Amino acid sequence: MPGIKHGKLLKCPNSPNCVSTSELSTSKKYVRPLPFSHSAFALKDIIRSYFRDQTAYTKVHEGEFYFHYEFRSKIFKFVDDVELLISPEDQIIHIRSASRVGYWDLGANRRRVSHIRKDIQTKIAEL
Repeated sequence: MPGIKHGKLLKCPNSPNCVSTSELSTSKKYVRPLPFSHSAFALKDIIRSYFRDQTAYTKVHEGEFYFHYEFRSKIFKFVDDVELLISPEDQIIHIRSASRVGYWDLGANRRRVSHIRKDIQTKIAEL
């Protein structure tokens, strides 16, 4: 279930089909947040334009610092939730990707977050 609680992305469920920066760093579900040194407002534009250009994603919510998108797989049309939360104070972007159905995702959410991180970091470096 996507969302924010106490200013943080929700933790992953017990199933292994989710990764998040909200998990303990010792957890297999943990992914590192994305650091940034530019304006949070510039990052908002980067995030919006990145997901607008990705055909597999549908915008659910784009707020001031919280973004929620749905990813639909090509073959089986499974829907996964991808969330980003900009933390201007800490200068990091939190990210969470979770499958809505099933138990195991064969590492799909971790790969997805890895691609998103790489692409957004490239766009940040171009600022």
